[in-house]
Amino acid sequence: MSHGSIIERLRQPERQVSIRELAGFWFHQSIEVRLSNIGFLAPDWSILAAIRGAWGQRLMRAASQESLDGKPCPWSPPCAFDIFFREQGRQGRQAIAKPYAVQLDRDGADLIVRLLVFGLACEWVHVAAHALVEALSDHIDWTRGHRVPPNLAVKPLHVEILTTDGLSVAEGAGRAAITFLTPFDDETGGFRDDPSALLSRLARRVSALAPWQDAEVIENWPDRSEEWRAVEYEQAEIETIRVKRNSRQAGRFDRDAISGALGLSFSEGSDIPALLAFAQVTGAGRGVTAGQGRLSVSY
Repeated sequence: MSHGSIIERLRQPERQVSIRELAGFWFHQSIEVRLSNIGFLAPDWSILAAIRGAWGQRLMRAASQESLDGKPCPWSPPCAFDIFFREQGRQGRQAIAKPYAVQLDRDGADLIVRLLVFGLACEWVHVAAHALVEALSDHIDWTRGHRVPPNLAVKPLHVEILTTDGLSVAEGAGRAAITFLTPFDDETGGFRDDPSALLSRLARRVSALAPWQDAEVIENWPDRSEEWRAVEYEQAEIETIRVKRNSRQAGRFDRDAISGALGLSFSEGSDIPALLAFAQVTGAGRGVTAGQGRLSVSY
């Protein structure tokens, strides 16, 4: 696929769909790498930024010079670094999101590093997988900050690529609980006054990823926002915490974030379960590609 053709597909998707329709044909692949002995690091979401950075460095080694300079890759197909690390355009005022998310989980003594690749970007999934394994094998200092003892061997034990075609919607549900597995950025400091911001930012995230599914989300957003504000929210387990972040533009800074769990009660005929179908896959809010905003949903 040429760069021109993928840009055209992302900017002018084939389908206009509702959130519910998008859930029906959503497609992604998960690269799962099992690392020996360091399962205890799973709660330390901050290492995801280091994993993402090392993965990007591996992709840069096989990138075009144009892509390294921040310009469109002229290759056909474009290099993987261009696909995963360069903004591919905008739909109106909203940037098309980068087509991946990174997660950590524990399985016994081992750490599972999961890279989710969305839609059209799955054409580059094998390149992404090889670069990820290289990064995890040789290019991360696991001992930094005394996280891992220097004599503890860390190596990939297994690599697997799993495919998801369609997301399940909890039809008829009237209650849900959302757990913040990693901090959810409270960009305005107003989450406690208006927790519907979670649903609006999840919808924004899904809409920004929809072009990678060759789709554009069309919804009556004012009506949806009114519905989300009418939801009954239970914040008993919600905490506000301070999170340290780094960015190329702002350097090191602190930001408020939300931790804990949020209860929701809504009409059984609501479309909210269709939106929540994406939560565990896409995450929401700022910093998603650096590990923030990972969510789980239970009914």
